[in-house]
Amino acid sequence: MTEAALHYAQSTVLIADPESNSRRSLNRMLLARGYQTREAVTGDQALNLLFSEPVDAVICDVAIPGTSGIEVCRQIREVSQIARLPVVLTAGVDDRKSRIESKKNGCDEYLIKPIDQTELLIRLEYLILHYEEDRRLLKSSASLKHTVDEQSELLGKAMAEIGKARRTLRQFNEEIVFRLSRAVEFRDDETGNHVQRMSRFCGLIASSLGMVTEMTDAIRIASALHDVGKIAIPDGVLHKPDKLTRAEMSVMRRHADIGHRLLTGSDSHLLELAATIALTHHERFDGEGYPRRLSGKSIPIEGRIGAVADVFDALTSVRSYKSAFSLDTALAVLEQEKGKHFDPQVVDAFVGQMEGIKNIMLVHADR
Repeated sequence: MTEAALHYAQSTVLIADPESNSRRSLNRMLLARGYQTREAVTGDQALNLLFSEPVDAVICDVAIPGTSGIEVCRQIREVSQIARLPVVLTAGVDDRKSRIESKKNGCDEYLIKPIDQTELLIRLEYLILHYEEDRRLLKSSASLKHTVDEQSELLGKAMAEIGKARRTLRQFNEEIVFRLSRAVEFRDDETGNHVQRMSRFCGLIASSLGMVTEMTDAIRIASALHDVGKIAIPDGVLHKPDKLTRAEMSVMRRHADIGHRLLTGSDSHLLELAATIALTHHERFDGEGYPRRLSGKSIPIEGRIGAVADVFDALTSVRSYKSAFSLDTALAVLEQEKGKHFDPQVVDAFVGQMEGIKNIMLVHADR
């Protein structure tokens, strides 16, 4: 007995044949080889048995009464649970049309009676071997899919937890930033709602420029600290109601460098972004700003955004030294300063969000 025959000696073969002599001959041949057998004399009986008992292969006569052998084969191939089952069709005569039709409907072998015992056993063993391998692979595949599904579910839960943790951390960072910005508010009466409006204007511009949500949020939050350096400016300069002298203006301008020194050197991307905005939001596109006299695209984009948002809010707000400009007047100033004080692209992005601008001014208006 071959290795395959030894391995599959307990396989069950369904013999479906109306001729008792043929069934007896096949039965004797298979039992001697170690197979178990089941018998059917009609196609319908064969199908009923297939759907009620485990079978590892089918030997069916093409001309079996009722449902034909070819139809039995076709129905087997249409049922997913047994679609790969080995099917050997047998025929009393070698009819080419029947052979072709049998192959078209999925039979694995087509043998002519009287059947050669050696040929049948070799082909049957080969078919059962591959059938068992297919079932093993399918079982392994199903097990692997189950494992992958389980791991995917666990990964999904882990990613959800990470996302939740990130959102919590972002909210925590945002709260820290805005609480820190209130330290400036206590020293500068004009800073409170200005911080709220200016930071939201920055977020609005960043979004209009097409930045990803994460960066838009970061710029919005970080820009709240743009004037944090004012905590080191003397009260006499910070609260002077009249126009500052040249010397006093020099002192006031230090707040950009001071804010940068306070915020830079952190492992936090948010604080580093805030440090850059604090340092560069008073730079001008034409290079006439402070403290570094940077110009054009050498000014970081967050600084160019901060410049527009900061000046626009200053123009439309009441200050000790001026009245608030109307919205149209403030927008006209921005247009006039395109390419001089401001990056034209940033101004256009801001002006294009008029509804958002009005909403921010309404929600965070000075009371």
